[in-house]
Amino acid sequence: MEQSPTSKKKTRYTGVYTRESTHRKLADGTPDYSIFISYMKSRKFSWEHIGWASEGYTLEDAVEIRHLRLEEEQRRIPPRKSRRRTESCRVKTRYPGVYMRESKKEKLPDGTPDRCFYITLKRDGKKVLEKLGWVSEGYNALTAAEIRGLRIRQMRHPEIFAKGDRAEGTYVGNQPQVRRVVTVDDVWAKYEILCLPLLKNGSVITGAYRQHIGPRFGSRQADSIGRLDIESFRAELATAEKRHGSGNLSKAYINMILNFLEMLLKKGNEWGMVRRVENLASTVRFKNADRERDKWLTPEDASRLLDGLCMTNHDAYYCARISLYSGMRLGEIMSLRRHDIDLVAKIASVDGKSGQRTVIIHDSLVSLFTFLKNREGGELCIRVSRQAVEKNFAKVVDQIGLNDGVTDSWRKVVFHTLRHTFCSWLAMKGVPLYTISQLAGHKSPRMTQRYAKLSPNIEREALNTL
Repeated sequence: MEQSPTSKKKTRYTGVYTRESTHRKLADGTPDYSIFISYMKSRKFSWEHIGWASEGYTLEDAVEIRHLRLEEEQRRIPPRKSRRRTESCRVKTRYPGVYMRESKKEKLPDGTPDRCFYITLKRDGKKVLEKLGWVSEGYNALTAAEIRGLRIRQMRHPEIFAKGDRAEGTYVGNQPQVRRVVTVDDVWAKYEILCLPLLKNGSVITGAYRQHIGPRFGSRQADSIGRLDIESFRAELATAEKRHGSGNLSKAYINMILNFLEMLLKKGNEWGMVRRVENLASTVRFKNADRERDKWLTPEDASRLLDGLCMTNHDAYYCARISLYSGMRLGEIMSLRRHDIDLVAKIASVDGKSGQRTVIIHDSLVSLFTFLKNREGGELCIRVSRQAVEKNFAKVVDQIGLNDGVTDSWRKVVFHTLRHTFCSWLAMKGVPLYTISQLAGHKSPRMTQRYAKLSPNIEREALNTL
C-alpha cells in the first residue's frame, strides 16, 4: 500500500511508523492509530499498511511482519557472489556482521535449502568468525544479530556481564547465551505431546486452539501476551460465529477458551518456557455464563421429534432414541462399539465423561441394540459423524418449531436436552435422586439436584411423616 509518509510518525522501532486517526477512538478514549512499515521491495522504497490498534495490532507485530518481508526479499533477490575465496560460500545479511550460507544437500520442510548463520567480530584485535547454527536448529538472522550484540557488550562491559548475572539472557560460565523466543505454538506443541492424550475432552481443546487461539496468538511470543490482548480476544470471540454457522459462540465456550489459554501459559511457566504469567483470564471471563440447562421435552414433543428424525436420518434417530431412554451422552453413543453391548444382561459399557460406567438397557431399546450389535460394516455402532447427527437434529427441531420464540441459548432444545428429559421423566415418576444420579452417570450429586423440583410429591410425603 503506497502512501506518503508526511503524516506518519516514526516509532522507536526501525522502519515502523504510526498515524493517528481524526475520528476513530480507542476504548480508553485516546485516538486510534494505524501502523505502517517501510522496507526495500524490489530494490525500491515501499510502504505497507499493517492495521489499526483497535484491530489488535501492536508495534511488535509490525516489527515481526517487517522482518518477514525483509527475509522474503532476501530470498527472492539472489545475492551477489563475493570475490573473496574465504567468503565465497557465505552471503552478508542486512544485519551488520551476520553472514549466511545455504546448504546444498539439506532441505527445510517447505522445500527451501537449509541455511547456516555466522557472525564476525573483533576479539583481541583480530577478526573472528563464529558459526552459530542452522535454521532447522531454530536460528535465524535476527537471533544471530542478538548473539553478536551480546558478545560485543560482554567484551566492552565485563563488569555488567559478570559470572552468575542473569540480567540479559542465560549464561554458560561467562559466555552469554541468547534465550530463544518461545511462541504460544511452541508451548502448544509440548502440551499436545505431554498432556493432551490424557484428557477426556482432547478433541474440544484441540478444536478451540486450532480454530481460535492458534490463529490469534500462535506466532506471538508467549511472554508478551497481556491484559489488553486477552480483552481484545474476548471481544473477537463474542462476535465470532460457530463453525457451522448456527449462531455466535456461547459465553461458556468463550470462558473455556480463555481458561485454557491461561492454563497453557502457566504450563509453559512450569516447564521453564515462559518467564512471566499473569492471571489473565480470571478477570475477563463472562459472569453467569455456566447456566445449567433445565429444558425438558413432553412425551408429545419427544414423539414428534423421534418421528421427524426417523424420516430424516436413521443414525440420528438411533442416537436420539438411545439418549432419551438411557440418558447417554452423544459422545458416549458415538464411541459405543459392538463388543460393549451385552444383550443377555441388558447392559452396555461406555467410556463416559466421568470414566467407565455401565448403562442399563431399557426394554424398549433391546431390539435397537440387537440391530446395532449385529450390524455389519465396522466395529462402531453409529456410522455417521457427530456433526451429521447434530445437524440433522437441529434441522428437525426447527421444522417442528420446538425453539420458536426462544432467544436464550441455554433454553433452546439441543441434543443434550434428551438427556435432561430422561432425568426429568424419572424425577416426575418419583425415582430417588441418588438412583437418577447413578443411571445418568453424574459426576457429583449437585448435578442431580436440579431435578429435585420436579418431584415435590416425595418431599410432601416425607413432610407428612412428621
